[in-house]
Amino acid sequence: VVEPNGRIDVLYQGYQVFNPPTDTLGTGSSYFTSSTDGGQTWSAPVLVGGSAGVMSTLEWWIDGDISIDSAGNLYATWDTQGTNPDGSANDIGWLSYSTNHGATWSAPAQASADQLNVPHITEVAGAGSGIAYVSWLSTSSPQGYAQYLRAFSISGGWLSAPVQVSTAYGDPSVWSGDTFGISTLSPANLVLSWGSATPATGKKSEIFAAPVSVQLP
Repeated sequence: VVEPNGRIDVLYQGYQVFNPPTDTLGTGSSYFTSSTDGGQTWSAPVLVGGSAGVMSTLEWWIDGDISIDSAGNLYATWDTQGTNPDGSANDIGWLSYSTNHGATWSAPAQASADQLNVPHITEVAGAGSGIAYVSWLSTSSPQGYAQYLRAFSISGGWLSAPVQVSTAYGDPSVWSGDTFGISTLSPANLVLSWGSATPATGKKSEIFAAPVSVQLP
């Protein structure tokens, strides 16, 4: 994202790299960096949400998103792959925020309502001061891919339980795509777009979009 003063804020996936001839990858984490000179130089990377775990080498989708609200607070989302206490595998979508332009980040908050071992492609859009909308595309339902949304407040935490925005489930055997669209039109209105192979489209993923109005508590 680009702040009003021209500062560029970037969230990226950083993986351990072993055996340079083959570039074997180890686990990865999210890092933040910024530039105040149009990208000529960058700040030292800051680890974001390290306590939440890591991204495994089995993750194949594009991960991580960054956004800014009207007050200049930054929000970052990503998902990790790990194990539950019983030893089963999990995948969890996370949110972290920064109130000082990325110098430090909050403890990660679990965004997704479940910890099932399925992709949680998680993205975020900043809204009014201290408010962000977090959405994820996932096959956590046995019926297939669905798009979910919930609201977050820096002062109050999660303002809502997840709400399913998509009205039809996508075939879990058809890849929906690595990313989706999320944009705020006003503090209480946003637009979401996503890919999904619904019964109406058959074995082919198509793009859907929906406007969403939010009533904040």
